[in-house]
Amino acid sequence: MFAKTLLQKEATMSDLMLDVDQAGELKSAFRRGDWTNAEIKKLSEGNVLTHVRQVVLGNAKIVQIKSLEFIGTIIIPAITKKFVAKDNFIVDTSRKTKVKISYLGDDFRKNFLGKTEKAIPETTLRYHKLRKSSADKPIIAELGGEKKAETTLAEMFALMEMQPNGEKGALPTNGYANIFYIHDVNGVLGAVRCDWGGVGWSVDACSVGTPRERYYGRRVFSRNSSES
Repeated sequence: MFAKTLLQKEATMSDLMLDVDQAGELKSAFRRGDWTNAEIKKLSEGNVLTHVRQVVLGNAKIVQIKSLEFIGTIIIPAITKKFVAKDNFIVDTSRKTKVKISYLGDDFRKNFLGKTEKAIPETTLRYHKLRKSSADKPIIAELGGEKKAETTLAEMFALMEMQPNGEKGALPTNGYANIFYIHDVNGVLGAVRCDWGGVGWSVDACSVGTPRERYYGRRVFSRNSSES
């Protein structure tokens, strides 16, 4: 009887040591993967671990969810003359202005307002909705790289001209940002956004290298896939 009890205790200790070792391995794995406590906690919720086990057993695979949902395309009429940014992006919400603009951010003024773009033929832009929050670089990669992602100030302004008073159109006017990837005066690709603020368009810009994320539901415009 004593021997049986001793064996049971040894087995229990062995199982305990195994559990401790496994816990240590998991802890190291979580650290390597930069897991947060909140993410680790989610593993124990519902049947998440059941699904993870199926991946480990080879019965299922992980499919990465894309950030962008394709919405449609829009034709931009030919820009027949040079587009001078400072002559078009003017803060003015009066009735006489061709496009109501209520705000130009400092970064936009510094890096884009001094830009002049050459005339371009008719183009087609694609627009997507963000299905989840994402930084700019992954968005650009999903669009096919900088060449496909790049648009111009002239094309962005042409869309604003189609909705000069906040009318419905390709650009949402619910306060959500419309994002365009455009080269600045120094030839550096930046993220330019415009959103309707109730009385006019608000325009600003920032670097695509910042870690800040674009939020769910925002709209992203890019070159049509059939164009270079």
